[in-house]
Amino acid sequence: MTADSRSPLAVIVTPVYNGDAFLAAAMECVQAQTYDNLLHIVLDNASTDRTPEILDRYRNATVPVIVYRNNTVLPLTDNWDRAFSFIPRRARYAKLLCADDLMAPDCMRRFVELSEAHPSVQTVSCQDVHCDLLRRANIPLHRTVVDGVAASRAILDRSIAWLPFQHLFVRLHSIDFDQPFFGTHEYGADPYAVVRAALRGDFGYIHEPLVYSRRHTRAASNSLAADDRRPLYARQVNMMLLTYFKMILVFGERCWSVDRYARARRFAQRNLARTALKWRLRGFSLAHEELRTELAAVGHSLGLADYLAAIFDFPGYCLWKLRWRTAIGPSVSEQMFLSRHTLPAF
Repeated sequence: MTADSRSPLAVIVTPVYNGDAFLAAAMECVQAQTYDNLLHIVLDNASTDRTPEILDRYRNATVPVIVYRNNTVLPLTDNWDRAFSFIPRRARYAKLLCADDLMAPDCMRRFVELSEAHPSVQTVSCQDVHCDLLRRANIPLHRTVVDGVAASRAILDRSIAWLPFQHLFVRLHSIDFDQPFFGTHEYGADPYAVVRAALRGDFGYIHEPLVYSRRHTRAASNSLAADDRRPLYARQVNMMLLTYFKMILVFGERCWSVDRYARARRFAQRNLARTALKWRLRGFSLAHEELRTELAAVGHSLGLADYLAAIFDFPGYCLWKLRWRTAIGPSVSEQMFLSRHTLPAF
């Protein structure tokens, strides 16, 4: 693949830690990309498995691969920040590709084409195959470009339904090279980066499944400490809800009027109160306390009034959620995704 000087440089960034189970497939999907000016940066987070051996196979690959390695294991977000710090300043676009995920061969070409056709677009997403099922965003089929503030509101209140944040694709600006790309977020760094980018302009969306996301026992969200009083799925739900609530606190004033921002904040806090109450009733005392502690840390302690309001608002919450729920499916296996001519019509 010869770089065309007329095509802007797009960089794919892959942070990896002990990724030998799926890394080769991820590396191959980059080599299969049809876009003509790509660079693949890989940061090995001090892996102890066969990851270095796999990466060594791509020393002279068609799509150039530059491999870096940490001396010691970094926390996930710190590792992502360091990986993005290696992006050359001449690059116009960057995409995160986790070492256990895949892209369709035309993914980068389609993302760049949409961005180049609409210079206001700051981030692009698409339909996702997750757990072998097609997932869609709540975006009308005739829309490929959405106002960035409107898209950010839908992300923050979760009415967007589904976005594969871990496949983030962004237009780069000079400020992105001068500070940590993801910041200090322990979890939720990828949706944070997507919202930050969308608020710079417009949001692009392709109504086709161009990415494939695995869920497996080695995934970062499955490494959370858990026990009978705080099972894994409860910790994952807490992590997700707290991420969105904290993003509302960071970005809410840029997305809503003063009154609507206060309403969105209350709505999210009551959902957290319902979740905390659910954990308490199920005997998940540590999961319940985790939510209360995290909320108190950002100045939003839960009290009796919050629990009562959460119960009273529950029917309205259910009706609201039904309005934006999108269809899931059909089933798409990894083999079907990689052989796109066999995909069913969506």
